Amino acid sequence: LDDVFNKDYANFFIHDEGEDLRTRWVQVRPKIMTMLRATRSLSWMPVVERWETNRVKDCLKKDIWYLRQLARAHRLSLQDIKLGGES
Repeated sequence: LDDVFNKDYANFFIHDEGEDLRTRWVQVRPKIMTMLRATRSLSWMPVVERWETNRVKDCLKKDIWYLRQLARAHRLSLQDIKLGGES
């Protein structure tokens, strides 16, 4: 399972925040293992339509970036307030 994860996300480890993905994988992996153990066959697992996965990818690509920008702006504004209060 770890090999599949590493292969599927190899590009992110090279060009993006690989450690963030690894941290998330450590949290999600036990849940996936439980689901796989509880299912006799992967063919019995519900099919996720491509449009659904594309929607999730789009959200991760656009919305997460936007939220990080908002968080950064908020942190900077808090720093400005703190620096202004120390004068």
